[in-house]
Amino acid sequence: MWSEFPGADNGVIDGWNNGNTGSVLVSDDETDASHTHIKSGVTDPVRAIIYNGTKNTTDTEVTSAGFGMDRRNVRTIIKLPASVDWDPSLPNNSSWTYNATDHTITQDVPRNNRGNFFLDFTVKFNSTQSVNDTTWTRLDFPQTNYLINDSGTLDMSTERKSKVYKSYRYKKKLNIYKHIVMPEQNGSAYYTNDKYVHLNANGGVNKYIIGLSQFWGNGVTPAAGSVVKFKSIADIPNDAVIFKGYGIRVWESMFDAANLAKLSHNKLIGVNDDNTEEVIATNIAYTPANTVNAFYKWDTDHSMTEKHYKSIRLDFDDEITISGYGENAVGLFAETKHTPALISRIEGKLTLGNNDVTVNYGNAYSSAGTEIGSAVVRNYYKPDYANMYLEKHSQQVNGNQTMTNVQLGDTITYHVVPRYVTFLGAPRNVDNGKLIFLADPELTFDHVEHNPYQSGYRFT
Repeated sequence: MWSEFPGADNGVIDGWNNGNTGSVLVSDDETDASHTHIKSGVTDPVRAIIYNGTKNTTDTEVTSAGFGMDRRNVRTIIKLPASVDWDPSLPNNSSWTYNATDHTITQDVPRNNRGNFFLDFTVKFNSTQSVNDTTWTRLDFPQTNYLINDSGTLDMSTERKSKVYKSYRYKKKLNIYKHIVMPEQNGSAYYTNDKYVHLNANGGVNKYIIGLSQFWGNGVTPAAGSVVKFKSIADIPNDAVIFKGYGIRVWESMFDAANLAKLSHNKLIGVNDDNTEEVIATNIAYTPANTVNAFYKWDTDHSMTEKHYKSIRLDFDDEITISGYGENAVGLFAETKHTPALISRIEGKLTLGNNDVTVNYGNAYSSAGTEIGSAVVRNYYKPDYANMYLEKHSQQVNGNQTMTNVQLGDTITYHVVPRYVTFLGAPRNVDNGKLIFLADPELTFDHVEHNPYQSGYRFT
C-alpha cells in the first residue's frame, strides 16, 4: 500500500532528499581545452533508487523515504539531461528502453518483495555540460515511478515523482601546494597551511615545502597513461628573507626509472632583487622520501651560504613527468630566516598590539617557461598573551538543571570551568593563580570541589 499526506504544490519537483548519487571531480583528461565543459565521450555511472514513498497528494512528489509494500511490478522513467547522450552499449544500459522523442529511459522491474531497490545506468557526455573549479555543478535526472497492473496497464494513481542527481567540479591534474614545515611532534611529521607563529620560534628559521604531484581527489582512478609534466619549481617569498638551506624530496613510486634519473640533473638558481640570477648549486641529489614523515621532515637536506634572494628556482635539465597518482611526488624544500628589516617591522607592529603577516608563494613552470600552477601560504604574527577566566557551564537547583526559580533553603550548584588560554613562545605554568566567583550576598557559601578530570589532569 502507498501512504500519503496532503500538502501544497510549490511547482518544483525536489524529490527524495537522498537522491544524491555522488560528487565527481573531473580533471584535464575529462574536460575541454578551457576546462569549462566535460569532453564529448566521457562516461559516468548513475544509480537511481526505486521505492514506495510517502508523497505530496497535490503534485505526487515524493517527500519522504517511508515506504510500504505492493506486489506489483514497477515502471521507472528517467529523464536524461540535454548534456548527455544515450548509448545502449554502455554498462547497465541494455535493460533500459530509450525514447528519443522525449530523451527518457524506461525499465519495468519485478518488485520481488523488495521495499526498495537500485537501478543503474551509464551516461555519455556530449561536450555541452559546463563545469568550473570553484563550485559544484549539479546535474539532475528527473524520475517518475508507477506500479504496473497485472493487465500490463499503468496504475496512474501510484505515480511518484522524484529526481536523481550528481555533482561535478573541475580540478587540475597538476596538484601544487606550499606547506609550512614544523618540528616533528610525538615522532610524526608536522606540516600545515596558514598558521600563527612566533617570531623567534625554532631558532628564528622558517621551513617550507612546495610540492607537485598528479592528484585531484581521493578515491579517483585516473585514466591509463595519465601523467603531468613540469620543468621548474620556484619559492617566491613576498617579504624579504635570507635563504639558509634547501632540498629535493622525492616519493619515488610516483616516477618511472627514466624520470627518477632526470631528477638529479638540475640547477638551483637564486634570483636577486634586480632580477639577475646566480647558480646556488647544480646536480643536487634528491632525497628519497617515501613516507609522509620523510617527505615533511624538519631537518634540512643541504645547507648553503646564507644570502638574501628575491626568490629561488629549481630548474631541471629535462622536463619531468609524474606518472603515479598521489598527494606527494616531488617537493622543493627551503629554509629561510627573516631579514633584520622584516624582523623590525613585525616587532614594531607587535609592540603596538597589532598583528602582522608574511606571505609566501610557490610556483610551477612548464618547459616553455609558462606558469602552470601556484600556491600560497601565510605566517601570521600576533602579540603574546596569557588569559585566565571562569566559563559558566551549568547551574542546578536542588540537583535539577532545568529549574530557574529558587526558594529559601534551596541548594544552588554552579558548575564553572577555569580556562587558561595562551599564545606564548614557550609553555608557562600558572603559579598561585586566583579566580574570583562573585555570588549574590544573600547566598550562603557551602563548599567547592574540583571535577575529577580537572583535578587529575589540569592541576598539580
